[in-house]
Parts: sequence; C-alpha cells; structure tokens
Amino acid sequence: MFDNGGPMYCTDCPDTLILPPGDHGPFARIPKRPGSTAALQFLLLSEHPYRHTSEDIVARVAGWREAVSEAEFPDFYWNMRARPHFGLEASPLVTLYGWAIHTDEQCRAALVDPASADFAALLRVTPMHITTVHAPHHA
Repeated sequence: MFDNGGPMYCTDCPDTLILPPGDHGPFARIPKRPGSTAALQFLLLSEHPYRHTSEDIVARVAGWREAVSEAEFPDFYWNMRARPHFGLEASPLVTLYGWAIHTDEQCRAALVDPASADFAALLRVTPMHITTVHAPHHA
C-alpha cells in the first residue's frame, strides 16, 4: 500500500473478479500511450500484483496525472476519498483493453488476462463476486 499518511479503509469489494465487456476480443492488450490512465494503471497492477487496493491505484494515477508531489499526496489522497470517484471497475484496462481485475480478501488488486490459465483457475474459486462491466458508450 502507499504511504498515504493514515489508516487505509477497504472500500473496494473483497474477493471480486471484474470482467471486461463481452466484445473486448479474445485477448487483453497492453496500453501503448505513455502517461495515459490505462498505461499508468497497467504499470502499477502489472509490476505490483495484489499490493494496492483499487482506491490506492485510482488515487496514485490521478496524483501522477495532476503532478501532485509526494509531500502533497497524503492530502490529495484524503481529499479524493472525500468525494465520489470511480474505482477500477471503470478502468480503461477493463472497458477498452480487455483485462480482468481480481481483488483478494484484503481488496488488493491484480490484472488477469481472460485468456490465461490464472483466469480459468480464478473462475473455479468460490465464493467470489463476479462483475461484468459494460463497454463505454461514446456519443
């Protein structure tokens, strides 16, 4: 977890598998645009599986994109938590790039390729909450 200056409350859903929309294609793709929300989330989730919660990841990526310094991050983090925001269920990694995201019993997240053996093994685990997201709609 990030050093956010205080206790971490688990507001994510533990033991959850977030599935991409059915029209994502047969495999997960790696984001190519450096500095994008998807690329930064991919970096955190792929390099540190099951280390950070959804809130940690969303806040850290928002902080990076807004050029928040490490010294300012604890205040930024708590201010962000005080207002409604989307979690990883709205991540472009899921909605656009075809990744699944699994959270463990402590709400820590990891990426899972739906075409992988790890994904098949997760589907056999019970109990687990499974959520399928909808594809983004663009006007």
